[in-house]
Order: sequence, then C-alpha cells, then structure tokens
Amino acid sequence: MNDVILALDGFKNNKIYYGDTDSVYIHKNDCNVLIEKVLVGKDLFQSKNDYGENAGIVYGLFLAPKVKYCIVIGEDGVLSQRTTFKGFNQNIKNITFKDFLDLEQGKTLKNRSKLKWKRELAGIKIPHRKVSCENCNEKKKCDDCLIRPEINCFNCEISKSCQDCLSKITRISEYSVEINKLKRQPENEYGHMLPYYQIENNFVEEKPDRIKQIKKCSKCEIEINPNNYIKNKTICRNCHNQNMRNRRNKSS
Repeated sequence: MNDVILALDGFKNNKIYYGDTDSVYIHKNDCNVLIEKVLVGKDLFQSKNDYGENAGIVYGLFLAPKVKYCIVIGEDGVLSQRTTFKGFNQNIKNITFKDFLDLEQGKTLKNRSKLKWKRELAGIKIPHRKVSCENCNEKKKCDDCLIRPEINCFNCEISKSCQDCLSKITRISEYSVEINKLKRQPENEYGHMLPYYQIENNFVEEKPDRIKQIKKCSKCEIEINPNNYIKNKTICRNCHNQNMRNRRNKSS
C-alpha cells in the first residue's frame, strides 16, 4: 500500500480516509490519479476496486481500526450497507446505523455474546450446556428463524433460555471506539487527530530514549552483563560460583 499512498502524497496530505493492511479508502478523483500512474489493474502489485469497477462508497463512517460503516452504490445502482466491527459477536447484522452513531458520540455498545471454551490450569472449562430446564421455552425461535430456520442459531438460544440459563451460557460485552484517544493526540484546529511523535508540519519527531534499566547482582551489587549472566539467576556468575564452592566445602 505504500506505493499507492506515495502516489497520492498521502503521508503529507490527508487524502486517505481509512486504511488497512491491504486496502485504502480514497476519493474517486484520487483513484483516477492511480489509474494514470498504472497502479490499478489485475497484475501483480496493482490495486483494484473491491466493490466493482463502477461502484463506490457514497457515505463512510470510519470510527476506529476495523470499525466502519459504509453505504455502497453498486454497479447496478442499488444501495447497500457494508459494516465491519472487529471483536463483535458473529451476529453483526444486529448492529444498526444508530449504534455506529452512538459510538461516534463516545457512547458504549453492549452486546450479549456466547461464552467460549476457556483453557485454565485445571484443564478446559466448557461453558454451561442446559439439558432440561422447566423455565426454558424450547419451542421458541427468533424472528429470523421463523422465516428462514438456521441450525444452532445463537439468537434462538437466547430467545428460549430463561434468565438463569442465559447468564450461564452468555456474557454482556461492552464496545467502544475510545482507542483513538489512546493512540492519537487530541484534535487540532483542523480537526485532525495526529499520531503521537508527529507534529503539525508532518515531520516525525524522534521517540524519547527509553531509560535502560541496569540489572545488578543482588549479592555484590555489580552490573550483570552478557558475560557474567546466568539464566534465571539474580546473581552474577562469580557469586554463583562462590556459592557452589561454599556448598561443596560444607558437604565435605
């Protein structure tokens, strides 16, 4: 993707709306620039429009890495929505446009997710599986499965479970897009949230030098370096050897 970003001068100008490992979201006019520079095609090291040659995004809401909402107009002129929400439950279809707007305003999104198998010291912890419960309605189905039944539908499990069983097979997860506040500086006068170690004129500052912690021997207080280091020991090699000699003398 660096070739595409360099061709658009995207490292110095805000022309990239969103980017991932193998994709960038840009304006249509910038796409014409890539075509002129032979960076669009089917050959190796060339890019393409994943939505279709004559398709594109008419509205995009990019909230955080791998969290976005897009309205796409296809080659046939039909509008459709494309959503991405990393970490959310597999039933991403339950997320509405209002949920994305709430996240943009700083609110948290709550979702009931399925408990997974968990590895513990004693072994594998398997989530509760209800066999027979008088309070659960086994005949109840979710609205989607009433029209098009699915096997092992998670929404059906939620619908038919009582509160006690529901708390044993699911958990409430909260999602937020506040990660940008951890990785980026507050908005400047232009509304840009620049990454840390980057200043207004797009020059990258040098990261502050980390203070290297000097490891010392707990016995003689000398610095432990690769020459006198012993794995999993807090003392230097000389002190370790002296301890071994003392033990042998006591045993003799």
